[in-house]
Amino acid sequence: MDLRIPERPIDARTRVIEPHGEIDLATAPNLKAALDAAMDEGARYVLVDFADVAFLDSTGIGVLLSVERKLRTRDGKLIVVCDEPLIRRVFEIGGLTDVLNIRPSRRAALSAAGEFARASQP
Repeated sequence: MDLRIPERPIDARTRVIEPHGEIDLATAPNLKAALDAAMDEGARYVLVDFADVAFLDSTGIGVLLSVERKLRTRDGKLIVVCDEPLIRRVFEIGGLTDVLNIRPSRRAALSAAGEFARASQP
């Protein structure tokens, strides 16, 4: 299955990445490229909305963890939107729900991004 990855800015510091399809060894580099592009454009808060992701393997998780580390060094956050029980279970089994700031809806993720931004202001 192909992976499409639309991206849209919310504001100057926040981007939403919306992968559609399967994230595996073959498609994870495309996800990484989209996330890197968002960071290169200045995004500090990157939301990855998994609403239309049918499959996620360890390669995709590795991409998310790598991006989360990069964002953390920039005082940013990766926030994952995931309410699909099977994919959410992958994050739970790996103990990643807090590390990847998993939220059940885009609204909750945008709220979290706003809270993170306010907390990082002096």
